[in-house]
Amino acid sequence: MEINNIQKVYIVILNFNGWRHTIECLESVFKLKYSNFSIVVVDNNSTDDSVKKIISWAKGDIQVKPESSCFDKLVIPNVSKPLKLCVLNKEDIKDNFSYESNILTLIPNNNNFGFADGNNIGITYAINQKDCKYVWLLNNDTVVPEDCLDGLISVFSKKTNEKIGIVGSKLLYYRNPTTIQNIGVNYYKWIAYTKEIGAFETDKGQFDKDNIQVDLVQGASMFVTKDYIQEVGMLSTDYFLYFEEVDWSIRGKELGYKCKYSPNSVVYHKSGAATGGNSYSFNKKSEISDFFHLRNKIIITRKFYPICLISLYPSYIFPIMNRIKRKQFKRLITIFKIIFTT
Repeated sequence: MEINNIQKVYIVILNFNGWRHTIECLESVFKLKYSNFSIVVVDNNSTDDSVKKIISWAKGDIQVKPESSCFDKLVIPNVSKPLKLCVLNKEDIKDNFSYESNILTLIPNNNNFGFADGNNIGITYAINQKDCKYVWLLNNDTVVPEDCLDGLISVFSKKTNEKIGIVGSKLLYYRNPTTIQNIGVNYYKWIAYTKEIGAFETDKGQFDKDNIQVDLVQGASMFVTKDYIQEVGMLSTDYFLYFEEVDWSIRGKELGYKCKYSPNSVVYHKSGAATGGNSYSFNKKSEISDFFHLRNKIIITRKFYPICLISLYPSYIFPIMNRIKRKQFKRLITIFKIIFTT
């Protein structure tokens, strides 16, 4: 489908101690065929000199090669430097300024505000721009093909009676690019369980259909209209990490929106790089990932489906048994603290 580069997209990328991932992601984003976009990188108070590194990269002083040669074509040759760059303070984004001439905006934070609040800073900047039509939240540990953004926008260009909310991409594992991470997620409220659709299947085109139903899309790639944000609100800051997309989708559903999946938008996701873990292998999930995942099940259930707490609490017997089996006794203690204090 031919897409006219008329409607402006603001791409929000959150960075925390991951400048190499972010720069690799940016190199691929700048090669998108859809040209009417601006990028907003929000740094969550990184301690690895991320801000300096990203500025140096934008000037053309440093380069980053792909971690895998599979993605050389998506990243190399590097985009021409220097890039148009605007560095803002967090306070500046509240003013309704327009930085339309800047391709890349960098917003350093003085604290780690977590996934939701960090992205909300970028979202706030984006929707304050007069030309903003869409906002694309994209994880920094991703690389994208040149037609990825066209595939997302095409969902809104089709005639439909549905009220479309969040649109997601086909997520493939960066380190195993023929394997699907998911094409969307189904949510089971009675145990706050998110089931990834297509997880670990070899991508043979089996999900390249427009009529696949999903409850929500994963936070690695979430595409929304400015209108959706203004009606539904920002990402909830109740969670810090994980379940923000579930919360955002539920609030959208309450207002009649549906989540959609675009088979024509592919994102290669390193998965877990931002949190020190690797979700491709559950046993290698970091402690911080483990904590927030288990804690936030209770928070979101109490917020939207309090009656489901009667089945959620008993379901914790399974992670308890798993931690015992793995001899992860420190994490076992954490689970009990979560249950009795959240």
